[in-house]
Amino acid sequence: KHPSLSRMYTARHNAAGRLIAKAISKGRLGNGLISLDVGSDTHLAETGIDTSATNRHLPDWLARHLHSTSRPDAVLIHAGDDYCTTAPKDIAHFDGYYADLVEIKYCQDTNHSPCLSRARTQHTALAAALQSLQFKYVTVTPILLGMGGTIYNTYTWQSLTGLGLSHEAATKTCTKLNRLTAQWAYKIISTRRQLEPQSQQGTTRRGGGRGPGPPAHAPG
Repeated sequence: KHPSLSRMYTARHNAAGRLIAKAISKGRLGNGLISLDVGSDTHLAETGIDTSATNRHLPDWLARHLHSTSRPDAVLIHAGDDYCTTAPKDIAHFDGYYADLVEIKYCQDTNHSPCLSRARTQHTALAAALQSLQFKYVTVTPILLGMGGTIYNTYTWQSLTGLGLSHEAATKTCTKLNRLTAQWAYKIISTRRQLEPQSQQGTTRRGGGRGPGPPAHAPG
């Protein structure tokens, strides 16, 4: 991959991550958001995410119990379906609490299986370490986004509702993610064409091929 494209892929992922993090922070489980890995402190501040979550590392009060350098895109600690009245850092014993490891992946619109598999297994060591602290449940929650704008029912919308968003908020967030991804798709395709050798560009122009269609929505 060309460095310029690699930077754009990372920026796209982080932009989507901040949008998702902001939505989670406003939801039912928002006060359980303890860490993020979706870009710089500056970008987080610009997004206006109202959370005390640490950025790019687990909070010290939890990290000292673990031996893992894994960094999910977001980590939540909460009491399941109930609003957690105790701040995560003040929890004396984790039994009865839930830990959610959120991993966001961009994937091929018509084949999300490889990304889903990576998202589920990427933080196995961290999940095991958290389980050793006697959490009631430790769950990896994949959030998948199609590179052309596809929103998946199971792995986008349902993942968001499982992280505390209302149905309405999840639907609005999915709409924003679709628009964001479509904008990035245009930027990435334009940059890729600019980076192609002139001979390939000439062949593409003579071929008269059609560009990508409008963003799609997939059932799951």
